[in-house]
Amino acid sequence: MAQASPLTVNDTAVLSLIFDPEASQSSSASTIAIDPALPDHPTLSPATLAALRRRELIAIKKAERAIAISTEGGDSAPQLGDTYGSDPHELLRSALSALQALVSEYPAYPGGWNNLAQLRRVRIQFLGEHVRGAALDVGAEECLIERHLKKAIELATAPSAAATISASTAKTLQASYNQLGVLYLAWSKSRDHAREAREGGAAAAGWEEKASWAFGMAGNYGSELGRTMAARTNPYAKMCAGMVREAMKMEISAGGVF
Repeated sequence: MAQASPLTVNDTAVLSLIFDPEASQSSSASTIAIDPALPDHPTLSPATLAALRRRELIAIKKAERAIAISTEGGDSAPQLGDTYGSDPHELLRSALSALQALVSEYPAYPGGWNNLAQLRRVRIQFLGEHVRGAALDVGAEECLIERHLKKAIELATAPSAAATISASTAKTLQASYNQLGVLYLAWSKSRDHAREAREGGAAAAGWEEKASWAFGMAGNYGSELGRTMAARTNPYAKMCAGMVREAMKMEISAGGVF
């Protein structure tokens, strides 16, 4: 009888991912220190941040009203007064312009980039592929969304793994990584060959793996949704499940008993 070969460190790591997909997130999460006492932003003053968030809130309310008008006829839409009107296309255009101006004025503010990405996703989802009769290039919009999210993550990420971050920064990273995971998961189910060509021919499985990584990073910063989605999209876990199913079929076909 052949003697079993000892498992390598890499083998052990892969097996831990298969049988405990959340292990990779929980183990690295302990290295990220979050201090609620730290200021929300290292360079922007509390007064500046408050002003930026007021601007963001107005843009968000416009987007919420546009969504409500598009889906429910406006009965439950947030009331913003006659100043903003009731045209969902115009409301989203105004909201988008406001957030674009915000990140142009304050390019070092990660929350602005995250919200701009979210607003672009809303525009694609609720208004379809046509805006004011002009075709909306969804592929180009999604690439912009990815770029905005990567910018938010770059700005919010601490310079070293040992550095402490604020609770506000952690929330921004949770949101940005979760959005990135949603985007990559959608791409894994898409047949956009042009995008795949731009990305060097990445297969659907590659996008799903990227989605699992992004969700896992959100989990590292405290997102329960990120941890759950990372486990569900983990490619090793799916591979193992497929192997187990195949082994069970073979055992049943051979008349085996469990």
